[in-house]
Amino acid sequence: MKKLIKAIDEYEGEDPLQPWLACIKWVQDAFPPGGDCSGLVVILEQCVRTFWHEEQYKNDICYLKVWLEYAGFCDDAEVVYGFLNTNKIGEMHAIFYISYATHLESKNKIKTANNIYECGIGRNAQPIEKLKSAYRKFFTRSMSRPKAIEEESMDTCQLTRRFGTILTKADSGNRPLDICERTLKQPLYS
Repeated sequence: MKKLIKAIDEYEGEDPLQPWLACIKWVQDAFPPGGDCSGLVVILEQCVRTFWHEEQYKNDICYLKVWLEYAGFCDDAEVVYGFLNTNKIGEMHAIFYISYATHLESKNKIKTANNIYECGIGRNAQPIEKLKSAYRKFFTRSMSRPKAIEEESMDTCQLTRRFGTILTKADSGNRPLDICERTLKQPLYS
């Protein structure tokens, strides 16, 4: 682990996210999912805080996946998603809108989830067919639900609070996203 942290501190190449991804992957492999002693949440948070203002990572799928995994550990994940949206991080990737809308749906915020899907489709987030397919499935599920809870009037594109979030005390129940490795040759979406 010390070697990985040293690699982060001493990195001088063109992709400073790479050593962070290697460190995150090592922690994921070395500790069971949700292990409290792994320090994974701290590493994820330090990583997202390090690069959020870097233009080269605004639409980097690997960086986005770090954010989405981090959001999965937060009680107030909507703040994280709002931060990503406001700062245009991941806005061209379908996985952002699917993850955001799925989270909202789990909170029974159906109208807002619908708006998120429509926003992603309107932005032509890629792969668009995957996003449209997820939206169709969501629409089918939402039609068979009892009326959704009343949602506060909220413009999801205007959230500006920084991502100081409250971490969940227990495993979020989310399966960790596979963090990208720059050397992988397989497609990002199956």
